[in-house]
Amino acid sequence: AGLPVLSTQLDAVADILNGYEVGRTIASLDATEVGSVINAMLADPEALACMHRNALDAVQQEFNWGKERQKLLSLYEKVTIAESRLKKDFEYKR
Repeated sequence: AGLPVLSTQLDAVADILNGYEVGRTIASLDATEVGSVINAMLADPEALACMHRNALDAVQQEFNWGKERQKLLSLYEKVTIAESRLKKDFEYKR
């Protein structure tokens, strides 16, 4: 959907939001602070439009099934190879 995101300072989330410029992070969940940041974001339509475009680009280029599929297949291959080696080592030691 390309919606800008507002999150607390979770390291992994902050890395994505800041790295792809798709949202903002806040230090706490204080209602006043959250409201203030939301209002500031809504008051800057150009920044919102930029975050929207960046989010769509990130999904098309990085966070998509094609890329994740390759990572998952690579992981399965590594696990399968490791399992095969363990079985061979176990059988050899018998």
